[in-house]
Amino acid sequence: MPTPVTDDEKLISSVLEAERPTISILHEKSLIEANKIFLEKHKDSLMHRAAAAELLYALQPDKKAEAVKLIEDATNNPVPRNGALGPIGEWTLEDCVLSA
Repeated sequence: MPTPVTDDEKLISSVLEAERPTISILHEKSLIEANKIFLEKHKDSLMHRAAAAELLYALQPDKKAEAVKLIEDATNNPVPRNGALGPIGEWTLEDCVLSA
C-alpha cells in the first residue's frame, strides 16, 4: 500500500498495523492474499463477492475487469440470516449497481 500522507491515512495505517497481529486471517498474509481467502470462503454469496471485488479494485485498480467479473459470475445464493452481517437474505446484481 502507498505510504500514508494525510492525517487520516496515517491514523488508519497506524490502527491497521497495531491490530494486524490480532486479525487472524492476516497472519503474515498481505491484504490481497487475505481477500482471496475471504472470496474462496464466500464464493457463493453475491454480497461477499461484491465486497471482495470492491477491495480487489481498491488494492489493485488495474484489475477492475477482474473485480467486475467477480460480481457478474456470482451464483447469488442466499447469505445465512444468523450470520454476523445481519438480516440480509440475498443481494441482486441490481442492488450492487444501485449501491455503487
